[in-house]
Amino acid sequence: AEIDRLVAGQKNDVLYLDVSLMKQVNAQPTQAITDTGVRVLEIVVPYDFTGKRSVTVYRKHGADPAAALTALSARPDLAAAEDGTFFADQENGWIAIYASKFSTYAIGYRAASSGRTVARYVLTAAAGEGGTIDPAGAVRVERGESQSYAIRPDEGYEIADVLVDGVSVGPVTAYTFENVAAAHTIQAVFRKAGGSASEELPFTDVAPGDWFYDSVEEVYRRGLMVGVDADRFAPGQGSTRATVVTILWRLTGSPVSQAEPAYADVSGDAWYTQAVRWADGTGVAVGYGDGRFGPDDPITREQLAVMLWRYAAAQGRDVSVGEDTNILSYQDVDQIGDWAFSGLQWAAGSGVLRGTGSGATLSPKAVATRAELAAVLARYCETVAAEGTNEEG
Repeated sequence: AEIDRLVAGQKNDVLYLDVSLMKQVNAQPTQAITDTGVRVLEIVVPYDFTGKRSVTVYRKHGADPAAALTALSARPDLAAAEDGTFFADQENGWIAIYASKFSTYAIGYRAASSGRTVARYVLTAAAGEGGTIDPAGAVRVERGESQSYAIRPDEGYEIADVLVDGVSVGPVTAYTFENVAAAHTIQAVFRKAGGSASEELPFTDVAPGDWFYDSVEEVYRRGLMVGVDADRFAPGQGSTRATVVTILWRLTGSPVSQAEPAYADVSGDAWYTQAVRWADGTGVAVGYGDGRFGPDDPITREQLAVMLWRYAAAQGRDVSVGEDTNILSYQDVDQIGDWAFSGLQWAAGSGVLRGTGSGATLSPKAVATRAELAAVLARYCETVAAEGTNEEG
């Protein structure tokens, strides 16, 4: 069964529960209730935790895919409990499952280690004003284990975004780090519910009248960029190569690659590893030629232009627009690398990248700030991507 495949190889043993909810009114036939809608019930199951670790509850309900439930760090008030969560009370020997769906559940675990050294990694969770993330703070997770988080907005707020290792995964209500092999961070960002798009910008350092305001609003709405924390966008802060390739990778649909990392400075478990593998495999971004990719290096304006140019070509866009663009008129054209000339020519010709200062320079070697990155991405989505649709972010 599907739930068997999900649990297989992850847990040492499994306790299966066929949870049914029956209804009978007077002498009428008994009816099975499989879904109580918004009403969440608490199901308490006695459980022996001796010699067990990483106890997890799984569920397979109807046509929904089998999935692990979200572990809670404390027993919730039943009125506020959410479907698809559970709390394990190891001290008193029971597990409380919170559910509005009733079908097949399974409880699995890993055998406790006996004297062997196990690598552990710190996962750090934080939530901005307007909601909570559970568990919050730092937790230590053994290598190969999973850790789930539940994100909940307060009344009058909604989830604006969730950042995993600084990269947007969208306004999700739950997130699970699977097969942990590195330290990670997760941050929940909230905003007041019911406002207009402009009212929803939570950043104190982005104001109407700033040249980048509309661009930040656009990429924020599309989920391409969020703040460095709950209320700061940091428009003047430099962007990194890893950030840009990850944005483009997510814009493509986050394809999974099994290729081994081709660069000495890209480990197999970094938050940007899959993005770098994808970018290298498609030719959207390559390294320096000395075995390094430079994921944490600030990205220059010419590097950004070339990545967008290659990305547009890989997506089947018409990149011939720059062939007739004369960029020799820019005063600093001699600073453009030979490898970047065609990319900058396209970026300038398509209007994706604009001149700096009075417009007479391109500043190809300057670091692209987060404000400039937002502007470039917004222009790309509004012009180049709009020509072929299907890149709404």
